[in-house]
Amino acid sequence: MDSAVKRDEFHFLELTLSNVRSFGSEQRFDFRAEDGGAARWCVILGENGVGKTTVVQALAMMRPVPAFERGADGQVIPLPAKNDELPDPDWVEPDVFDYQNPQILDLIRQGDGDVSASMAVSLVSATGHQISIGFNSASRGGKLTSASPRPQKSALTGKGPLIIGYGASRHTGSRNLEDIGDQRPTDGLFDDLIELADAEEVLETLYRDQLVALASGQPEKAGRMQALRDRMEAAIQSMMPDVDYVDASSSTRRRGGVAPSNAAFQTPSATVPLSGLSLGYRVMVSWIIDLAWRLHRLRPDDRSPFDEHAIVIVDEVDLHLHPRWQRRIRERLLEHFPNVQFIVTAHSPIVAQEAIANGDPVAVVRWNGSSAEVINDPLLPRPWRYDEILGSVAFGLETGVDLKSSDILIERDQLLRKRDLSEQERARLKTLNRVVHAIEGGDAPYDAAFDKLMERVVELERQLAERA
Repeated sequence: MDSAVKRDEFHFLELTLSNVRSFGSEQRFDFRAEDGGAARWCVILGENGVGKTTVVQALAMMRPVPAFERGADGQVIPLPAKNDELPDPDWVEPDVFDYQNPQILDLIRQGDGDVSASMAVSLVSATGHQISIGFNSASRGGKLTSASPRPQKSALTGKGPLIIGYGASRHTGSRNLEDIGDQRPTDGLFDDLIELADAEEVLETLYRDQLVALASGQPEKAGRMQALRDRMEAAIQSMMPDVDYVDASSSTRRRGGVAPSNAAFQTPSATVPLSGLSLGYRVMVSWIIDLAWRLHRLRPDDRSPFDEHAIVIVDEVDLHLHPRWQRRIRERLLEHFPNVQFIVTAHSPIVAQEAIANGDPVAVVRWNGSSAEVINDPLLPRPWRYDEILGSVAFGLETGVDLKSSDILIERDQLLRKRDLSEQERARLKTLNRVVHAIEGGDAPYDAAFDKLMERVVELERQLAERA
């Protein structure tokens, strides 16, 4: 079997970074599930510019690939050929050398003098086999002085696990499938100009391949194409609220048993083509089809590419998503891609809430002086309200109210902490108490009901005391 179709089914367990951009001393990201295996949904939170994109780029560069043993000088040790063929590689190392030196140098933390940086990952296969690999680099005066992998003696089955990366600038493309074929699956994490696959061209291509397969007497291949289109339709339908995917077969007579490729979307106001949807809808449709298309291209003879193993890295997964979409995206992606590990960054307390409630690993990246630090699983897996999460270490907002109300709460707290208040301060405190009562009274519908219940409890206690 050709190595291109052999499967390396690995997921990440952890990542460590040292002197990589904003990260100084060694920091660790834990992607383990509660049972110790690789979690399928991992969330990284943090402010803009603190290092979340650095993390996802480091993961992409640490993809395990087959390698030969290297000597102390970092060069591959020549091996004798047998029957004019080289032996299969029996080591594994990170895919860093596929990147240019400027990209490697760009990851090293800036500083005067010599700076040594390192990245390392641990992964586990679907059968439980673990590998740990790393990469060391150093710079002096802004120039790269050394770069070497830390490999492990462990043969891979194929060319390494599939890692697909989506950057925060993801946007739809037009007639670009040929261009996408020349790209690495993770290029979108490094280049803002990388486009998502043209969804309409994908559907047209699948439809054309289906017709060709039927005409050439290949019903099994035609069935695979139809099954893939059906899975795409089901995924799109489940991901987007208030919009129905309309297969052309529902309104157009099938030709030769095959539904035409064009698709439309039923919105509350009209039936429109993909180009007629809002930006958020278009990006979501294109993203789902892009992911399915890349899995299909990896395994073109597989009847169910949605079930393939892969690692999907998404920077700002909440991009363009209404809160209702953010709430359901975890559940729906895990449902439709059951063997994919998703590692995502986010700014959304809703994305964080769903991850915490389901016991997924959540890491917070925050500033500690001039360096970024990582806090793994800062909140216990219990029900959390959005305002609680916003006020926790996950987001660090002092209050869950607007800025004006926040200033009022802070002023009131300062007055409450004073021992001696002037008459003017007492009057001000009374005013602030009324404002704060109004703020807290509008917290949530059940709060008012709870207050009434407690008033009733107090009244009953008073009556019981009088009778006694």
